[in-house]
Amino acid sequence: MKAEEMLQKLLSDYTEGGSNIAPNTVTFNTTLSSWARCADRIKEAPQKAEELLELQVHLIDSGVLDDTARPDSQSFAAVMSAFARSNQADKVQQTYRLLHAMLSGIADGSVSVGSNLVVPFTIVLNAAAFSKPNDKTSKESIAGNANGFDIGEEATDDVYTIALQTYRELKEDTFHIGCKPDHMVFAAMLEVLGTHSHPTSIERRQMVQIVFEDACVAGEVSRLVIASLFRVSPDKEFLASLLSSHELAEGVHNVDELPRSWTRNVSYNFRYLKRPIDSKRQQQEQKGHEP
Repeated sequence: MKAEEMLQKLLSDYTEGGSNIAPNTVTFNTTLSSWARCADRIKEAPQKAEELLELQVHLIDSGVLDDTARPDSQSFAAVMSAFARSNQADKVQQTYRLLHAMLSGIADGSVSVGSNLVVPFTIVLNAAAFSKPNDKTSKESIAGNANGFDIGEEATDDVYTIALQTYRELKEDTFHIGCKPDHMVFAAMLEVLGTHSHPTSIERRQMVQIVFEDACVAGEVSRLVIASLFRVSPDKEFLASLLSSHELAEGVHNVDELPRSWTRNVSYNFRYLKRPIDSKRQQQEQKGHEP
């Protein structure tokens, strides 16, 4: 890949004394993001991205590069995105492993804090939402592909469980990073429920209600949350009970139709739906899932 070639050339010139211009965090992140963008087309992209991240860490630890090249949360997010966008069967497990590696690095000071620490959590949830139901990979297999990053003793190999745990860890601020779920997290978690729970199950009803109520309390009910809610709600009556209105259950054009307390933290760009969301699609999906 061209971006990788340019980075390696810059690094080679610097280490061999031919140039005094050293790659920095932005240089590495740009290349890592390039690998992420082509991960759906290039099979080895996730591994190449993680190898580059490992090289970055090694160059810092060995003193070849200074702190201006230290990996940050965006570095890890780029590698996580490469796995999430790939067709690897264990992409959820790999993104979760990297999330915890990033959090450990932030805790010990080896990883800098980037612009938005919520993004890596969202990547794990999106990876789970677009994974096959009941997709599992053994912990031993994941650890074997860990490329030097510890997977952790409490790791699980179940996609749905990983998603639930990721959501809980962010919601409860388990790692004391001072972040809370935003509307993209709530929408992604609803999509996870749509993929990994049966449309008529008690599990889906309970979890959809919990996630939507979390979004309401946070004031983060955006058009993304509403679109996901309509898609995964078991039936129109359940949807009406959540929205407190049978009229709203028939269709929502923009979030301003909802209580202000639910939407107070939603930016303008995510208030208006591109098209009305109604319950017909959800009912059709339910029929498609019936045994």
